[in-house]
Amino acid sequence: MPRFRSLLALFVALPLAAQQPESAAYVVRLGQDTIALERFTRSKGGLDGELLTRSPITRIAKYKAVLGSDGTMTGLSWSVARPDGMPAPNVARSGAITPRGDSADVELILADGTPRKIVVAWPKGSSPVLANSYAMWEAAFRSTGNHGDSITLRSYTPGAARITEWPVRFRGADSAEFNYGGDWQGFRFAKDGQLIRFDGASSTNKAKAVRVKMVDIAALGTAFQSRDAQGQALGPASPRDTARATVAGKALWIDYGRPHMRGRPVWGSLVPWGTVWRLGANAATQLKTETPLIIGGTTIPAGMYTLWMLPTATGAQLIVNKQTGQWGTAYDEKQDLVRLPLTRAALSSTAEIFTIAIDASGNGARLRFQWDMAEYVLAVTAP
Repeated sequence: MPRFRSLLALFVALPLAAQQPESAAYVVRLGQDTIALERFTRSKGGLDGELLTRSPITRIAKYKAVLGSDGTMTGLSWSVARPDGMPAPNVARSGAITPRGDSADVELILADGTPRKIVVAWPKGSSPVLANSYAMWEAAFRSTGNHGDSITLRSYTPGAARITEWPVRFRGADSAEFNYGGDWQGFRFAKDGQLIRFDGASSTNKAKAVRVKMVDIAALGTAFQSRDAQGQALGPASPRDTARATVAGKALWIDYGRPHMRGRPVWGSLVPWGTVWRLGANAATQLKTETPLIIGGTTIPAGMYTLWMLPTATGAQLIVNKQTGQWGTAYDEKQDLVRLPLTRAALSSTAEIFTIAIDASGNGARLRFQWDMAEYVLAVTAP
């Protein structure tokens, strides 16, 4: 999950109800892969835990959130390292958030050991939260009393001069929905307010989380780090890649995100029939051509475009769209330049990771979109 996977988030919430000390854990999966694990203990005075994440490599965040007398989170500190205690690359080693009235100090020790301090707006009632911590999500939800209200969560990413609002709507006392990129993903609660399940299948997030009694973070961290050392690291959830070719002496490239199957059926399921798909993951897939392209009698002028797909059970269309630079959920049909039919063919072996290839020869090329056991093909030529 890319915007949702920011290092920090601020959630505007009502005071957290008083609780008895309790310990539990969450297991987070994407398809058949475990991507995160969390164990925590919450008491009236604080929330302590460990959050193991595996993408792009295994690392563990040890955190402590301070709860005020009214149960709201009034501060957060954490440290991050590999399971063996060594520093995790490209990640801040530690951090802390300290509210001071209507602003808060965020203090970081960056990956290279450099200290950094920034000040962020701190609306009344805000709580500091580590992204991907479902224990802290649970605390934020419990703070509303789950009375069927709607709230707005506000996320902040250090170094980015923006605050993003995320609408949450409750469906009675046992469920809520969180708006992620225009799609709603669901949370399920027990009668006592415990967050017992999260399901992002209906959104582009796709992750699922379930509450369990306990997990052994130390043992699992060691096992996953061993896999990393053997070249089996989980890596980015959807790495970015670029397919390049030369057509009629001019450059043609497609920049796109590459999601994995992870044990999930793709066509008609992970990529549903009859719904416009971003043709990849995360930011919208981009096409840049330095020469005009002729596709099925339609001329596409040289320039930059975004590509989308509309798959159905009986066929598929490639959509060339004039809007560029947007996130992959921000599709605007009014910006469509043309929709072109694709030819589907079966692959001889499974394509685990979504792949775009350009087979170029002289003034022509074939665009190939491969995933699971199928590929979709489109021929293009230059004038």
